[in-house]
Amino acid sequence: KISTKAAVRKLAVNIPHISKKGVLSIFMVIIWVAASILAISAFTKPGVVVNKIIINEIEEKTAFDYTGLMKKSTLYPEGGYSEDQVLFTKLTDKLIIKLDSVINAKAPVRVEGNIRVTYSLVAGGMWQREFVLIDTKKINVEGTANSLIQEEFEFDLAEINNYIDKIEEETEFVRGDYMLVLRPRILGLVFQSNGEKIHEINTSLEIPFELNSQYLRYAAESPDKVFTYIKAINGTQTVPQSINMLGLKIPVSLARWIFSITSAVCILVMFLLGSRQNARRVISEVEIIDKKYRSKIMEITDDLSEGYPAKLGLKSFKDLQRISDEKDEPILKYTDPTKGLVFYYVTGSSNIYYYTAMLP
Repeated sequence: KISTKAAVRKLAVNIPHISKKGVLSIFMVIIWVAASILAISAFTKPGVVVNKIIINEIEEKTAFDYTGLMKKSTLYPEGGYSEDQVLFTKLTDKLIIKLDSVINAKAPVRVEGNIRVTYSLVAGGMWQREFVLIDTKKINVEGTANSLIQEEFEFDLAEINNYIDKIEEETEFVRGDYMLVLRPRILGLVFQSNGEKIHEINTSLEIPFELNSQYLRYAAESPDKVFTYIKAINGTQTVPQSINMLGLKIPVSLARWIFSITSAVCILVMFLLGSRQNARRVISEVEIIDKKYRSKIMEITDDLSEGYPAKLGLKSFKDLQRISDEKDEPILKYTDPTKGLVFYYVTGSSNIYYYTAMLP
């Protein structure tokens, strides 16, 4: 039965000795493999990801409504304001149109431009006349809710009817049905807070009313009184990518440099270690043997290998040195420059032992 200590000592003897340079080489291989994997991962992963996002949303909104200022009558005993859809001409003193136009945005914007509001009296294809309510007026507002127009326009129906009557009298042409068309016109630009132009305003509305000697009513095909236009302002968001290494996030662009350089340095170090190790093993082996066993080595000029029937090659010089000690024979050294080899011999009665090393 083998004791535990003996087993450990036996195992220790069988484990090959690893030099410091061997440990360094293994360590460099591990680092090189890890750095190479991380470098490949960094180069196959995009440095940044560009995401499309909505940076703002613009809403152009124009709303209107109308009421009539009514005369006292059987239908309107108290007079006052009426929100009826149809207003009778003889009972209506004034037509009042409320107009509200605004630019809304999710993020603050600046609006620059101008507005102009006119109305026209139109007699079919016979004649048309335009009147200015608001001449060209500049606008410069900023925020998320930007009011462009907020006005009330009053139309005196008696004056309008007198105007039409004079034209009918002068032209001797009675049309009967006319149109009163309110036309708000808004031109401008919308800018982000950083000064970037993101939207162009080009709004031209027509709000028509049918007018005759009997009644006045809103005459658009659609009964809607709110006109809305919404535009999403798209942008991009650049998100730098990173590689997670032991909890530390390294930007991909930096990781590419770090791991590529680390991998290259590891290759260079391993190459230098390998070159030095091979050079020392090949070049210095003869010198080491000659220096260490100088007292036992005799240099000869003839090759002894041909004179013995049995030639026994050994794997190491130590084996040859052990045989030399056992036989109490010197170690003979023969140099063959043509082959680039050095032969070390120990002779016996019928055989010869030898070890071969390369010339430096």
